[in-house]
Amino acid sequence: MAPTNFDRQEVQLFIEKTIGCAGPENLKENREAFLNFKVTTSNIATLEKLVEHDATCLFEKGIQSCLQGVEDLLKGYEAWAIVKLYYASYYLLRCKLAMSDISIIRNQQIYTLNIKRDSKPKKFRLNSDHKATIALFKREFEGVDIFSTQSIDDNYPFDWLASMREWVNYRARNFPEPFNKTYFYQTSILSIEEQISIYLGDTTPHYCFDSDYACLALPIKHAQLTAKQFYGEGRTLTPPFKKFFKKRLAPKNIPTNLSFLCP
Repeated sequence: MAPTNFDRQEVQLFIEKTIGCAGPENLKENREAFLNFKVTTSNIATLEKLVEHDATCLFEKGIQSCLQGVEDLLKGYEAWAIVKLYYASYYLLRCKLAMSDISIIRNQQIYTLNIKRDSKPKKFRLNSDHKATIALFKREFEGVDIFSTQSIDDNYPFDWLASMREWVNYRARNFPEPFNKTYFYQTSILSIEEQISIYLGDTTPHYCFDSDYACLALPIKHAQLTAKQFYGEGRTLTPPFKKFFKKRLAPKNIPTNLSFLCP
């Protein structure tokens, strides 16, 4: 049974309420009303505010995942660091979509909704949240986003990062730490703090497309550029997250050069 004390995405909830759906378990029987939901003159302002709030929540999940992944690396734990760093990019991909007024919603399958007048939910060709998010981002920002300009070992960068997470979670026989294996650049040559400084300063960028560095370089650069857009558009974090950051993710636990993620 799913927990009931956590809120779902605001746009999803608004659509469900508008079509008279009591909850996600009743979406199937309300499928026709769901498909006929339309962004109108009367609801577009509300939806714009809701997708903005969804973007903020996704941004907070992204930077928390990123910082906790880095925290794991600083303690010498790689396996779950890869998972957290992948999830950081996953949430930040969804954040950027939301900042572009594109919402991912569900009714048995994945749909997208552009918060533009007369738009309706459109069924997406993939039904995995992760694969759909990456594919949708690639489609919407191809030729525009810096991460669509190059590949990693002939793979789209975020597909490559997802494959690394899947390898660690599902395919690798063991986690790397007990066997002195690593998915990251050797800390005996460059510390995690030094690597982060290099990746943040890499304006080309080069390291996030090199498989020797990309497990950390790609999520770090992605977080940096997403934060620049998020704060540059005048968006702010929620007070509870700011409080959490200061108490739990304070700079004493993370490299100070990442404090820009929560100014």
